[in-house]
Formats: sequence, C-alpha cells, structure tokens
Amino acid sequence: MSSIDNASEASGSSIQNAVKQYGITNPVSLPTNPDLQRLAELEKFLAEAGLYESEEETTKRQEVLLEIERICKEWVKQFTLQRGYTDQMVEEANVVIFTFGSYRLGVHGPGDDLETLCVGPSYVNRGGLLNGAA
Repeated sequence: MSSIDNASEASGSSIQNAVKQYGITNPVSLPTNPDLQRLAELEKFLAEAGLYESEEETTKRQEVLLEIERICKEWVKQFTLQRGYTDQMVEEANVVIFTFGSYRLGVHGPGDDLETLCVGPSYVNRGGLLNGAA
C-alpha cells in the first residue's frame, strides 16, 4: 500500500463517509475536521451574501432545460419528417440535452447563463434549423 493510501486511511472513516468520491481512484487527501468547519463557514457567508440561487430560480432553470429539450425533440422530428424518412424513424428520432460549464459543475450563481449542448441524429445539422426546417 502506498503512503498516499496510508494517509487516506489515517484521516478517519467519518470524514470518508462525508466526502463524495468522483472518479475511480481514491483522493490524494481528504478534508480534515477544521477543513469541514471552514467549508461550513464559507457556505454560510455565500448564502448570506446572496450568491446561491433561490429555490424559485432553481425550479425555473429546470423548467427551461425541459422546454429546450421539448423544442429540440420537436424540431428533430419535424426535420426527420420533412427529409422523407419513414414514420418509424420520425417516431424514434430523439435528442439528448447535456449541460456544462458552471451549471454542470454546481458553481453557478443567480442569473448565470445555462450552457447546454443538444446532441441528435447525425443527419440533422444546424443548417436545417437556420434554413427554416423547424
């Protein structure tokens, strides 16, 4: 076992339970109790300063993402139909919406933008949207 693994084990299992693991490898280090206390103080300060969005704003963002997904799916189906594909292909035509940037990282604030990427069938391109295929 490496010295990093030993250090992680020595930091205590209660802290390990409080930390969400990302990826497949163990973290190089884990937060200590003073780290967690400073984090709580920082989060309190950020909330008091109004740097977290409200529940209403969070709900609105989620509604906007659903509406973007609905519009994109409708557009892809119309595009597929106009291109003369079979009814089955029109029915199966679909898109997936991905978020990225500050929203995806969970570090966005009130009024920040919402970076999104729409991924659809390979035969659909921006030209169809820009040329009035929607």
